[in-house]
Amino acid sequence: MQARVTRTRIVAAALSAASLLLVAGCSSTGISALRANPTPELLTSVESPTEAANSYAIQKNLNLRMMLDDAARVIYIDRPSRLNPAPIPD
Repeated sequence: MQARVTRTRIVAAALSAASLLLVAGCSSTGISALRANPTPELLTSVESPTEAANSYAIQKNLNLRMMLDDAARVIYIDRPSRLNPAPIPD
């Protein structure tokens, strides 16, 4: 008689645990959200949005400075005047 009660309790506990897992365990919205974006803190493959914005700002600044250097070379203001009789080092 006691084995039957123990077996009934085990089955009842197993059914309770299974129903609890079914209700609260793996929800499809959590899994689909994870599959849709497994790394939500990253914007690129290795950068967060802040790091990506910093990289963009640095690159924009560098491009502007290089463009001004190129413009100075095109209109020849990056070299000293050759009209001076004294030697001017380059």
